[in-house]
Amino acid sequence: MNLHHLDGPDPAGQRDLNELLNRLVTLLLTGYTTDEQLISLLSNMQLRCSNS
Repeated sequence: MNLHHLDGPDPAGQRDLNELLNRLVTLLLTGYTTDEQLISLLSNMQLRCSNS
């Protein structure tokens, strides 16, 4: 799954986000994460985004 269709004002930051999302999708599809790990990751990402 490739998420390169997202456009934003910061191309470098957007590429970083796309790469992170691609890796996250790979982890989810291959089953390497538990529900608890996924919830923790998403909560951490939300917290970091709200503090920026």
